[in-house]
Amino acid sequence: MHDRLSWQGEDGMGLYTLPGEDSPHEGTWLSWPHHHTYGKKYRDEIEPVWVAMTDALTEGERVHSWPARVPSSVPTAIRK
Repeated sequence: MHDRLSWQGEDGMGLYTLPGEDSPHEGTWLSWPHHHTYGKKYRDEIEPVWVAMTDALTEGERVHSWPARVPSSVPTAIRK
């Protein structure tokens, strides 16, 4: 098992490294579900799952979200 994956970026700007899932890291990035990809119905169905997952992750690490504006329906502790 590799502890990371590295390759030369297509932009030629340098080497990108993806740490292994169990490697130390600063935080986790999540792309918050939005209606632009699958529609509002899907977004509304999956948002409670996303909230639960994000809540669980915040117990042990920093969570970054994209877009930075998380819906107001999400608990305040998760939106920080």
